[in-house]
Amino acid sequence: MAQSYVTPGERLGSVSTFALGAAAGTITVYTTMPLDTVKTRMQSLEARKEYKNSFACAAKIFREEGLLAFWSGALPRLGRLMLSGGIVFTMYVLFHFSILCFHFTSFYLIQRLDGDVLAY
Repeated sequence: MAQSYVTPGERLGSVSTFALGAAAGTITVYTTMPLDTVKTRMQSLEARKEYKNSFACAAKIFREEGLLAFWSGALPRLGRLMLSGGIVFTMYVLFHFSILCFHFTSFYLIQRLDGDVLAY
């Protein structure tokens, strides 16, 4: 998807990278939220009395509160994961590019120095 916006060899800008990270955070929230809801309910103090296991917990939530209850509380998590996903993606690309530039510059200088030393 991202490759169609740039020519080969060109880097995505920081804003585009941040947006892709935020999109990844959004996908993460809405796909994992039902499991997170069940996990949170199972960690409560009353869980041992109310639920036999995670499947019974999920069934009870669905039966008593409806399907949308699995995504209750998604908005704060969404804000956090969009922000962290954007930051992580952006920083990864920036550091990766910096390390590659440093590596290739060092490699070029070492080759150049070796070549000059051998020429004398």
